[in-house]
Amino acid sequence: MGRAVDWLAPDEANPFLVQDTDPIRNVITDNFGHRLFLNNRRIIAVADHPPVENFALTAAEVAVGHPAYDTASLRFTGALTDGDTLRWRRAGEDWGAWGLDPTLTVNNLLAGEYTVEIQKMDKWLNVSPPATIKFSVKYDTNKLAREAVEKLFSKNWDERNAAVKTLARFPKEAREILQKLDADRDRLNNADRWWLDAALQQVGNR
Repeated sequence: MGRAVDWLAPDEANPFLVQDTDPIRNVITDNFGHRLFLNNRRIIAVADHPPVENFALTAAEVAVGHPAYDTASLRFTGALTDGDTLRWRRAGEDWGAWGLDPTLTVNNLLAGEYTVEIQKMDKWLNVSPPATIKFSVKYDTNKLAREAVEKLFSKNWDERNAAVKTLARFPKEAREILQKLDADRDRLNNADRWWLDAALQQVGNR
């Protein structure tokens, strides 16, 4: 299954915890209470060190921001000591790899309630219980569809392309607006008609 790393002295940091190319994927405990970890190369390392009492973190140590209407940015604001690593997961998904990045960004979120968990591990492989963070994503889909339609006829190609992608996310709200424009398409120039047709194809053509 893998080769064991030499036993570590109480003041010796585990060398595998600082290898960015081989993030830790899992931590297990054997029948003797020894904590082991597994990385991408299937190497098992052993940490001979007593567990730390009350090694935990809380949801209050995570700040949640919304840099975009459909994006959530989570940042761990608690204390990290030398050798500490973090990992995240969304509810119902697998844990991410252990790493030093204190942030998690989740994109393309629909309006609703979300749950994210975070864990911390120290250099001796003490792993905290998961802390659960709950947050809401709220936005007015009709307003977003109207704003996207306005940008559909922008002179900026990137804005037009982004508008089509946004409208595709809200087909019900976008379809009615686009169909009204389509009924009066003779007033549009050829370029605007092309973008209108592109959007209609994404939301369900007439």
